[in-house]
Amino acid sequence: MKLRYLFRNTISLYTLLCVFAFSCSAEPFFNNQNTTNEKLKNVKSEISDAKSQLKNVNKRRNSLENQLKESDISISSITAKIQQNNKNKSEIQNKLKKLEQEKIILITSKQRQEKLLAKQLRAAYSAGHHDYIMLLLNQKESSNNSTYYYKLPICK
Repeated sequence: MKLRYLFRNTISLYTLLCVFAFSCSAEPFFNNQNTTNEKLKNVKSEISDAKSQLKNVNKRRNSLENQLKESDISISSITAKIQQNNKNKSEIQNKLKKLEQEKIILITSKQRQEKLLAKQLRAAYSAGHHDYIMLLLNQKESSNNSTYYYKLPICK
């Protein structure tokens, strides 16, 4: 019980001390109201400047964000074009490989046909069909004549 009483008195004493200290320090405050008003005007001016700077910074940020969006759109467009070009390139390379393989097949076929023709020419020469061979080697006559001469020995 004594502790409560002592505690209440202590709080009351501190409260009185705070009120006294405040009243002593408040007196110069009321006397210097002009300087306080000037300080308040300065603070308001600084706040206004800060708001203005913040507005400018926000405008600049928005401008940079728009530039970034445009750059992102350009980059994605270019990336899509690059991917399409790579796809086209691989398709062309595949076609080129197929054409090279076809070229090899055709060269091989041509060589085989040339060997077969050489055998046929030797056989025709051996069989005594010199006119046909001369006509074929000279290639001066039209293809109709060569067909005629070619068919002629077979008809005999």
